[in-house]
Amino acid sequence: MPTVNDYALTRLGPQRFEELSQALALRLLGPSVQIFGDGPDGGREASFENLSSFPSPAAPWTGYGVLQAKFRKRPQDAASNTKWLVGQMVAELEEWVNPASKRVRNGRVPDYLLVTTNVVLSPAPGAGGIDRVQAALWERAHTL
Repeated sequence: MPTVNDYALTRLGPQRFEELSQALALRLLGPSVQIFGDGPDGGREASFENLSSFPSPAAPWTGYGVLQAKFRKRPQDAASNTKWLVGQMVAELEEWVNPASKRVRNGRVPDYLLVTTNVVLSPAPGAGGIDRVQAALWERAHTL
């Protein structure tokens, strides 16, 4: 079975990676996904609302969600990638809670935030990049 390391996502470039992320969201989440094009998008590559069958028909997500694609032109080692992604996501969370930001004034604060990225994160349980990013976001989200 292929892993993320088997795909040269960096060669897509930021625009094509964003389009891939949008296409995957549309395919996995269904027709309620609204895709945004170039230009000011309020921190959204796509949005969705009240999914009927994701993640399962028995327990679908209700509420408003946003997809963000985080593309790093020159990914580095797993530790550097983790630090970069945490920084990117903390900055995004801070924009969503800043009442002076255009995102908050002109948009809606999401109940769900899906993130796609081209960086490789270590899967080691507890100490790997995936768990570290998740822990940092969880901690930051609960202090906002």
